[in-house]
Amino acid sequence: KDLEWNDAGVEGLLRFIQRIYRLYVALADGVKEVAPATSNEGLSGASLDLRKLLHRTLQKVTEELAERYHFNTAIASLMELVNGIYQSGVLDDAEKIAAPVRREVLEKVAIMLSPFAPHVAETLWESLGNSTMVSSARWPEVDKAALTIDSIKIVVQVNGKLRGEVEVAVGADQETVLAAAKNDERVARHLEGMNIKKVIYVPKRLLNIVVVK
Repeated sequence: KDLEWNDAGVEGLLRFIQRIYRLYVALADGVKEVAPATSNEGLSGASLDLRKLLHRTLQKVTEELAERYHFNTAIASLMELVNGIYQSGVLDDAEKIAAPVRREVLEKVAIMLSPFAPHVAETLWESLGNSTMVSSARWPEVDKAALTIDSIKIVVQVNGKLRGEVEVAVGADQETVLAAAKNDERVARHLEGMNIKKVIYVPKRLLNIVVVK
């Protein structure tokens, strides 16, 4: 297909590769002797969240490559995963993420990257202590259990204005979401000295608290 060439696209992808490379420089040595995680068992907090993000990304990349041949969206999903890894804080403190999860993430990122940047992926794979080549590694399977969503984030408004966001269990009722909102510092500031006149709850999406003095 015809396309309009843009050097900025190359620069952006170079920065993306450099971000990935920095992850392996910082984390690979610490997991060379660690077995990768194979389930969510025993995981919680940031470790569990990152493993779920990893398998959502793996599912997306697998579908885009094997079924749709949409390489650009596969790469976009990898970029989101890398952003998630950085946001987890693991570069500041590796122990924020359980070692088996770190190992699993680094292995699967190298494998998912290999169709797009094979030489870089081989270097990253070797940095993990692997004696084989990533090009001969089996494409990983998605852990369906890791895709289960246990909680969701609900946007909280006060008199129609965005004031915060709360995380609650999937299926939480209005009273539970309202209680969580009241305990959120950002929301509580706007409820102080006010009377709740009405509560509008859109399940799994929005809580609007109407207040008056």
